[in-house]
Amino acid sequence: CPTQPHFRAMPPLDAESVDSQSAQGSEDQSGFDESLLRGDDASAALALYLCQRLQTDRSLKRWGKVQDLTTYVSEVQLFLKGAFKGDFPLMIVSPEVFDCQQFDGLVSVLQDAARKPCPDGMDVLVSAMKLVNEEKMEDRRVKRFHERIHEFVAPEVVGANPSSDLQRSASRETTMSEGSSQGDDSDLAEGLGGAHHINIKSLEELRLHPSVIQEAIAVWSAFMEAARSRESAGEMVYGAIFDSAPSLQSLFKTPRAVQALRFMNGLANFVAALNDPPLLKNLVESLGFGHLHLEVTVPRVLIFRNAIIDLFIAELGPRFTPGANEGWTCLLNYVGGAIIFCKEHYSGRVNLLLQSWRMATDYNKKKTSVQEEALTSSMEYGDTQAEISAQLRASAGTAGGG
Repeated sequence: CPTQPHFRAMPPLDAESVDSQSAQGSEDQSGFDESLLRGDDASAALALYLCQRLQTDRSLKRWGKVQDLTTYVSEVQLFLKGAFKGDFPLMIVSPEVFDCQQFDGLVSVLQDAARKPCPDGMDVLVSAMKLVNEEKMEDRRVKRFHERIHEFVAPEVVGANPSSDLQRSASRETTMSEGSSQGDDSDLAEGLGGAHHINIKSLEELRLHPSVIQEAIAVWSAFMEAARSRESAGEMVYGAIFDSAPSLQSLFKTPRAVQALRFMNGLANFVAALNDPPLLKNLVESLGFGHLHLEVTVPRVLIFRNAIIDLFIAELGPRFTPGANEGWTCLLNYVGGAIIFCKEHYSGRVNLLLQSWRMATDYNKKKTSVQEEALTSSMEYGDTQAEISAQLRASAGTAGGG
């Protein structure tokens, strides 16, 4: 996976691309490609990924393989466009958008629709998707699925390298966003440009407004009080993250209880250090070096961040104030951007050091082995010489006695 999203043109959607890629199975999506796209490019790319996912879903196989993929893709794209009243905004596009519980909800809607009479000559799933577009857009499961898509609206990502028209368009969005955030909101994240700013180009100190820090700390205290124990709070955080994106579990090999405690310790240390930017930077940098082996990406940062924010909203309700929301969003964006930055800029150097260390260790082992062999040979030679001398002395004694 790339460590940051890149901008590229989306190839035309066609039936062959859906069919060939879905045949590979959903397992191949672990090394997904990420793009920042908008408008029809974004909806077309997401439609391609969603069709691939639907084609490999076991619960939908009972209705047979879709033959008219062109119509299927068009209906899926129309369904996705229902997430926004107008054109798609700048989106982070990847298959992981659909790695969620909301996808299961969409499948259940399609199953309900597939049980309705199907027109002659039409694929059952094509008919089902068409029925969803016509009659099911207000279904709560559909609305929750569309809300999931909203989570991948692109924040301002510093360090991406857009090109041509898309670069200019993204620059205009950034300028408009900065221009509209003047006033009180601009003070909420001094030096980092606001709560929706994920900096993957550099690692600076995070300096928040004192009132925002106070509200963020108060929310953490309220959450810990509501959870009643550190272990319970850790389980809630763990469940929120991995229920939102089960595929993230593959990144962590430690037992659930241990990993939940690590999440808690990390979050507690970060929020406690909000009043000490140099300390917070050191903590985040240390975390980044500890995650060099993981593929941390902007979409995964968004999944992690949104899961934590949603958990606070669910558990604390009105106590999770706008200021606390701003503070926690800034903090989690900062942590995620720092991890990506560390991997991008230091993983190569660390790997070089490790390779050099292995080479030096191997050389020392070989040198020690040679020395040991030489010493052993020398000792064996000495023993042989001693045996020969003893035999000569014994022979000489025998001859003198005769």
